[in-house]
Amino acid sequence: ALLAHVDVPAVVPAIPVMVLSLVYHNVVPTICYQLGCDLPRIRTAILAGSAIPTLMFIAWCAVILGSVPFDAADAAVAAGGGLPPPPPPPQPPSHRAPPSESV
Repeated sequence: ALLAHVDVPAVVPAIPVMVLSLVYHNVVPTICYQLGCDLPRIRTAILAGSAIPTLMFIAWCAVILGSVPFDAADAAVAAGGGLPPPPPPPQPPSHRAPPSESV
C-alpha cells in the first residue's frame, strides 16, 4: 500500500542520477581485454554487471520506501517536529579600521 503512490513528474529529475550511478564506461576496455574481445562474453558480463546492482538498488528502494508511511513528513511537521530551522547565515566580517591611538 505504501508503494502504491506514484508521482511521475518527480522521477524526471532523478533520471540523470540513476543513469550515472550505473555507468562504468571506463572499465569497458579492461573487460574487453580480459575477455579476449569475445563479444558474447562481453555482452553477458556488461548485462549481468548492470542487472545485479540495478536489482539490488530497486530492492533497497522498495524496502525503504515501503517502510516509511507516505504522510510521515507531513505528520511530523504538523506535530511540531520535523527538521529544525536552518541556522542564520554568517555575518560578513567588518572591514573597519581599528581605532587609532592618539598620543
